[in-house]
Amino acid sequence: MFALIKSGVVVATNKDGFGNAVLSAGDEIVENSSAAIGLCYSNGVFSESVAKCRTEKRAYIRKECGHKIDAGFFSEALGYECQYRNTRDRQNEMFVASVSGGGEIWRNETLTQHTVAQAKLVLAKSRTEVARHNRTYADKCVYINNPSRTAAEINAVTWDSSE
Repeated sequence: MFALIKSGVVVATNKDGFGNAVLSAGDEIVENSSAAIGLCYSNGVFSESVAKCRTEKRAYIRKECGHKIDAGFFSEALGYECQYRNTRDRQNEMFVASVSGGGEIWRNETLTQHTVAQAKLVLAKSRTEVARHNRTYADKCVYINNPSRTAAEINAVTWDSSE
């Protein structure tokens, strides 16, 4: 069976003959034997309620936030632009180097010695990036958690969307 998905909600199935449904840009047709009109559809999963859509979307946004933080940032603390990963282990390296007389920090896929001043610059940038991504996550959750949101509005939220 196939389902026609409009804005994250099943609006027709071929079991129902697709009715008078018109395919528009952004719509999806998904093969699934359990699809039924009115179900929410998000990230390849059908769900039964707006509350479940909310839960699934928050989990998706939380995961994306973690990926954005871990991916890292660029800094010129060494006098030239370097990419720093920002996983918890890397953040710990930055902190230790900033408080213990300098140390090695993972950047551009190599461990590189940093002075205390350089480590403090990298750590400050790390914290700024974490805060920025967490703010995006929090703002999206406020939008998703609004009780007046429909399944379609919730399912339209992506990390890069602007609500």
